[in-house]
Amino acid sequence: MQFMLMQRDVPVLQFAIFDDRNWAHIVDVLNAAHVPVNMLVQPHNRERALNEFIDHRFIPQSRSNYDVIKALYKASDAFELSLRSYMVSISDHYWVKPCDSSVTWSDVNFYDNPIPDDQVLIGAIDTLHQYDPWRRTPNTSNNGTLRQIWLHRGDEILLSKAGELTFKQELLMRPLLAIY
Repeated sequence: MQFMLMQRDVPVLQFAIFDDRNWAHIVDVLNAAHVPVNMLVQPHNRERALNEFIDHRFIPQSRSNYDVIKALYKASDAFELSLRSYMVSISDHYWVKPCDSSVTWSDVNFYDNPIPDDQVLIGAIDTLHQYDPWRRTPNTSNNGTLRQIWLHRGDEILLSKAGELTFKQELLMRPLLAIY
């Protein structure tokens, strides 16, 4: 399948991912001035840098509730989870869409659009009734092994992380400065 890496509404590069989902192959760099920073650092190995970039859009299998999240979203793997929300991250303005899609940054970004209340993903609530597995959320693209979710609270975007009992960590609520 062919995808477009976007920075807001600027097409950055076109890439292909085959059925095995093991490696993204760059088809064409459309706007080299807008490639992610890690591609600037590795200019002679852009394909590897692209794959590293995409990998950081996935929930790792080592997260304690990875299987629960996959089941909630009826997804087969982390790639499918992340792609449901166009691999949007709160921490930058990059995202991915199928090449034949007409969706725009204003349709997918979570700076201007609501972030669903996904507290079930960190175990803060345990009710699953009326949970829509097809909704878009930045919480299917959060990298890191701790259970975590993005939340809108008033005008702020917060990152909430739940610790693991093994390390006796506390639930964290940290405001994040999201530069738009």
